[in-house]
Amino acid sequence: MRQKIIIGSAGLLLVIVFVAISIYIQRAFVFNPLTFRQDSVTHAQWREYKYPIRVEYLVDDDGWKLRKATEKSEVKFVLSQLKKAKPLTDEEIAGAGERGKRVVIVVRRILDSENGQVLLLLDSSEGSRVATLRTTAYHRILLTEDLAGLIAERLGEAEMIGE
Repeated sequence: MRQKIIIGSAGLLLVIVFVAISIYIQRAFVFNPLTFRQDSVTHAQWREYKYPIRVEYLVDDDGWKLRKATEKSEVKFVLSQLKKAKPLTDEEIAGAGERGKRVVIVVRRILDSENGQVLLLLDSSEGSRVATLRTTAYHRILLTEDLAGLIAERLGEAEMIGE
């Protein structure tokens, strides 16, 4: 009887520890280490995607305008939409000319300083779904419509830097 109580208690303790670790990982990191896959968007180790992470939307409109977002749901949305973006061939790139003002999207992990570690950089033009993803290499991609819509919305909210 005593042995059953000890085994049951140990089992319950193991379940509690597993649940606590799972909750911590879910709240502290963008990705779960068991399901994380490195690719051209998420090139770093899963533990590098620890909150706080910030998405910065910049547009060069006779001076740089900036809109910052730190909401976990927006960070996850941007990264997941970039993973869904279609890689472009050289022919598709040649047919997709630049449209408007320069747009830069920066995803960075905020460490001790305001700037933090850049996880990825996206370079595009206002109104264009064609972008250059800069991580460990350069990749030309076609943004999803949902991500292009969010970027357009955030650029409309951007304010001049330094004012």
